[in-house]
Amino acid sequence: MERGLPLSINEKKKATIRAALCFLYRKVGMADRANRLASGLPHARESREVIQPLIQQELSDSELDENIKAILPGDGKELW
Repeated sequence: MERGLPLSINEKKKATIRAALCFLYRKVGMADRANRLASGLPHARESREVIQPLIQQELSDSELDENIKAILPGDGKELW
C-alpha cells in the first residue's frame, strides 16, 4: 500500500489508501505513524457526503455563509 500511494493520481483513492494505512499501522503497533498520517487526511466537512446534502437544501444566504465559514481556514479573508 505504501508503494502504491505515490503512483495514484486520484485523490479519493489516495485518501482511501491513507485511511487504510492508518489502521494497518495501528494494528502493527505503529500508533505514532498512524496518528501522523491521520492528521493529513481530508476533513470530513469537505466530503461529498457532507456537501451534497447541504447544497441540495433550500438554505438561506446566512446559512450558506455559515457553511462557507465552517469550511474556510481561519477567517477566510486570504481567499477573497
